[in-house]
Amino acid sequence: MTKKTSTIILVLFIVVLAFVGVFAFLPVFSYGEYGEYYSPATLIQKSAAFTDSLSTTYTVEADENVSLSQIKSVIDKRLGSMYGLYSSKFDGKDNSLTVIVPQIAKGNTEITADGVLETVTARGVLEILNETSYDADSVILSNEHYKNATTRKLVNGEYEYFVAIVNLTSEGAKLAKTLNTSSTYAIDGTITLTGGVQVYNTTTLYLYGRTITEAKELAGYVNSGVLQADLDMTDSAEIAGNGGLILFIALAVVIIGCAVFFVIRYKMLGLVAILSQLFSVIVATIFAGLVHLEILNVFAVIGLILGLAIQTYVIVYTFDNICSRDKAFGAAKHQGFTDSNKRNLIIHAIALAVGIILWVIPTAVTAPMGNAIVYLAVLSFVATMGLNRLFANVIEPFVDSKKSSRK
Repeated sequence: MTKKTSTIILVLFIVVLAFVGVFAFLPVFSYGEYGEYYSPATLIQKSAAFTDSLSTTYTVEADENVSLSQIKSVIDKRLGSMYGLYSSKFDGKDNSLTVIVPQIAKGNTEITADGVLETVTARGVLEILNETSYDADSVILSNEHYKNATTRKLVNGEYEYFVAIVNLTSEGAKLAKTLNTSSTYAIDGTITLTGGVQVYNTTTLYLYGRTITEAKELAGYVNSGVLQADLDMTDSAEIAGNGGLILFIALAVVIIGCAVFFVIRYKMLGLVAILSQLFSVIVATIFAGLVHLEILNVFAVIGLILGLAIQTYVIVYTFDNICSRDKAFGAAKHQGFTDSNKRNLIIHAIALAVGIILWVIPTAVTAPMGNAIVYLAVLSFVATMGLNRLFANVIEPFVDSKKSSRK
């Protein structure tokens, strides 16, 4: 490969990487399976630690023998399962409770902080009946008849439907046989969607929502159970946050620091490492936006940095292997990559396993950290096993073919 060909390939890749990198930080627009792409600048709205948030205080009238901690537990579970807000804050004592939630993703008019709080602080009594107007005596199924619920998007031609799939108890399954085709559901005594109930089989109901958010809210009420208290709002205030900018600056410093390190340590070969890391960060960012990463907080950033640290270690180990050989660059490159394969595979396999374990634990610390580690582990493996080899071949015309060691 000539220097001219190598230069063209490098320039084209850098231009594409720069374009895609800018794309990754654009505002919300229609794209992808979920209909919207959420850039990091909007996803960060999901964390009250880094953005404007809403602090609302309620007086609590709890049912008999119901503690404030039980009430907080139900609200916290709803915030997580309905909206992915695992990192919301609580402060309460006696008969007062303050809940702080972020102002949600910018541009998402479907969800507002006010709407979130109104939904999660409702009692959440989900009832199913055969009437088009609410009548307590006509209720057939209520919360004690549900086991659990999940959500799903159903597609029929050009139409999309969002459903909460509710699994019934044995008693609930018996009662469900009396439901008709015009059955509807009510939340806290208010009819929500007429005709929105379908008996899928003897033990399962489909509750239709107008949006995926509404379907998640229905499933959330089933899975969290009834809030055994009445909450009356007494105060509400917005809290300004500017940690998002600090967060992005910190990430930029880490990435630039790695780039400087690679250039100083490996000269031209360092360009390969820089392109490898930029590829991993940008692709991880875009994928997170496409799947609507639920939590972007300081622990997600720690996970991202840990993923970059793993990738940096593998790159250093491999490139040191190449540079330590007293051979021409081509031969040293081939042998160095070959001898590094086993360690590369083991390290990324361990990182992936740890990331998955952390991801499935739904807390504000583990879930976002594990999520980021999984993304970076997969992309780092692709970059270090594939891209590094490709671009090491591309830069070979610029490297002294008689010496492989770094200066």
